[in-house]
Amino acid sequence: MVSAPTAVGEPLRRVVAAIVVAVLSGALMAVQARINGELGLRMGSGAAAAAVSFGSGLVLVSAVVLLVPAARRGVPALLQAARTRTLPWWSFLGGLGGALLVVSQGVASAVLGVALFSAAVIAGQMLSGLVVDRLGISPGGRRAVTARRAAAAIVAVAVLAVPVFGGTASVPVLALLLPVLAGAAVAWQQAVNGRAAAAAGSSLTATLLNFVVGFTVLVPAAAVFALVQQRLPAVPAEPWVYSGGAVGALFIFGFVVAVRVLGVLLMGLASIGGQLLTGLLLDVVGRVEGVDVPRTALAAGVVLACALLAALPSRRGLTTD
Repeated sequence: MVSAPTAVGEPLRRVVAAIVVAVLSGALMAVQARINGELGLRMGSGAAAAAVSFGSGLVLVSAVVLLVPAARRGVPALLQAARTRTLPWWSFLGGLGGALLVVSQGVASAVLGVALFSAAVIAGQMLSGLVVDRLGISPGGRRAVTARRAAAAIVAVAVLAVPVFGGTASVPVLALLLPVLAGAAVAWQQAVNGRAAAAAGSSLTATLLNFVVGFTVLVPAAAVFALVQQRLPAVPAEPWVYSGGAVGALFIFGFVVAVRVLGVLLMGLASIGGQLLTGLLLDVVGRVEGVDVPRTALAAGVVLACALLAALPSRRGLTTD
């Protein structure tokens, strides 16, 4: 008997490994939200905090790329893909999604708490991930929205309403909307970064591209924000608040690796548990008021179950069109 493929013909062990990577990457997203939220508060500018975070990540990733031969070869490969237009121009702009995410961390994370912020990002990812996979933006091509996958996404989004709205005090609408939009952009970012990695032959090269684009956009944005505020951002003395870029480099690399196996929807599902649980722990440790520990923990467990359900092979295998 021939085993059915799990995700675009991938062996089960690769799918399981990719899910683990996605879960850990989701956890790192929550950690970065906590760090950048604190940095934004102390600098008095979410845009400046985002630029600092992306800048430190860019330095780190650039150093790693210089040390890894395959990643170095990926740079001219990407340039060649751009010149010959074998890779669509929009595939080079994944860093815009990351930039929006980091800005939203600096602006909204400290206001909402990490768990609620993560839930809002996840809601945006879930809604956008179905569309991204259906349109075939990720390197695996179009992925049919089967009944099981749609049900898994719907249940995951519905469960997120429990920690978000169950007994939570009033939340600024704009503060909640920004991470939702960022989550939708991140789903697209993960897909196009997967395309860039396939063209470069290196996930590290795609990660570098992400940071170059994001940093290029965030620096002038931070400058404009400083002009509007008519003051320069503060410079915090604590070293740990500057580590968001390094954390971001790790989870972006993880997502680039995982998306090539799972697709955007399944990867988003797998990362949700890590985001929610880690966000909850950070809020508890930070003594954030209004956090419902049992409800958020239950939501994380159910969403992880949804990820596993969506990744299981069907009898006829995964269909694409």
